[in-house]
Amino acid sequence: MTIFVRFFDIENKIFREELLAILPLKGNTRREDLFKAIDEFINNSNIRFGKLVSLSTDGASAMIGKEKGAVTKIRDQNPGLISNQCIIHQTALCGKLSATLKEVMHSLVQLINFMRSHSSLQH
Repeated sequence: MTIFVRFFDIENKIFREELLAILPLKGNTRREDLFKAIDEFINNSNIRFGKLVSLSTDGASAMIGKEKGAVTKIRDQNPGLISNQCIIHQTALCGKLSATLKEVMHSLVQLINFMRSHSSLQH
């Protein structure tokens, strides 16, 4: 599991996006396993769940299940957490619907990747 962070760099006065951690998942990827890995990392890094503002996932039921998802467990720690599904995963699902949508979504992903690679202000 990869954890990325997006934060405001006060010194440089810009938003930054960085890879924070890659957490190995051994065995199963059930809600308990996912939450345990996240919880251990958060606690070992002296980060508080209350500092989390939003969370983006791949949409797997182990992550977003209403009653048993890892997001639900994290939201128990931080009720104000905003969660959403990753835009790349959404475009992949959309592209499977029809050939026309696939072409449109491919162009859109290319545009987004171009913007992200050329300017953090447009990100």
